[in-house]
Amino acid sequence: MDSKEVARKRIADLLQSRGLTNEQADRLFGLRKNSVAEWKSGTLSTYMAKLPEIADEFDVSIDWLLGRESHVRPTPIITIMGRIQAGYPIESYEGNFGEIVLPNDINPSSKVFALEVVGDSMLPLVMDGDIIICEKAELSRANGKICVITVDGESTLKKLKVDSTGVTLIPLNPMYKEVHYTKPEARSKNLTVDGVLIESIRKF
Repeated sequence: MDSKEVARKRIADLLQSRGLTNEQADRLFGLRKNSVAEWKSGTLSTYMAKLPEIADEFDVSIDWLLGRESHVRPTPIITIMGRIQAGYPIESYEGNFGEIVLPNDINPSSKVFALEVVGDSMLPLVMDGDIIICEKAELSRANGKICVITVDGESTLKKLKVDSTGVTLIPLNPMYKEVHYTKPEARSKNLTVDGVLIESIRKF
């Protein structure tokens, strides 16, 4: 398999791992419509000019894309940027709480961040001391998911429910009560979703 064929397959795999459609990839790399679909089918080679941008976006080397080296990238490590309360909302702890190696199935990017959990409101799924990996997301994409949520400048980890009546923060531990905000209350309290939980790592 020549270098162009290797690159075509590896880029297709990277796009699939990110869940990007052909149309989204065209927009991401500033290509005309259907460009990605064409080079996936082997009929277009001009995408090679985009290799530096593709390598930067996916944090890989051009040599790897072309099959000249075997490793995708150095072991991805991110900083644990603070602590999040799994209980009643409190002001977030910010600072450097060490580093963690990302699992292989998580692509490191500016949208991914790590926090250490304090509290037990999300038992049994998330425990005190767990490290959670989250991805930044809009409120509309967070419904039904466990999220890092900020209300009036105080943050908490809860399952989010958004419906016509407003926003509800739901603990998994029955010892804690749900908290509901009407839409006007959510706006007045500047309720925001900082990130959606994608993985929890337990330290023993």
